[in-house]
Amino acid sequence: MLKNGAMVGAVGMKRRFSAAGAGVGALLGALTRGGLAIHYLSVDGKGLMLAVAASAGIGLVTGGVAGAMGRAWLGALVGGALSVALYYLMLPVVLLLEAFNAVTTVANPLTVAVAGALAGGLGAALGSLIDRGRDH
Repeated sequence: MLKNGAMVGAVGMKRRFSAAGAGVGALLGALTRGGLAIHYLSVDGKGLMLAVAASAGIGLVTGGVAGAMGRAWLGALVGGALSVALYYLMLPVVLLLEAFNAVTTVANPLTVAVAGALAGGLGAALGSLIDRGRDH
């Protein structure tokens, strides 16, 4: 239910979704996940570009969703959770790449969670600041 531009839940708590936060979170998510791919992959040329693009695409989605949360703590929580969930979903593919020596080491789940939490938390915080600036 919408009330004064914000969604109101069943208990009356306002849930603000921020388009600016989604944009900032998506950008930060793409940068952090792409950076992790560059750090952990040992392929070169087109293979590296493809892997970094795929990883950055995952970061784009997770950071965008988390950054849209409107609150920094919630963005960080959602970003970290989504990032780790997708990490475990993609783990079989990464382990297969490791078997072919395309990956030097597998990223630590904590590293992936921190990357997602940073993108989501900072995206939500900066989006909230941008939205406040528009309101005044």
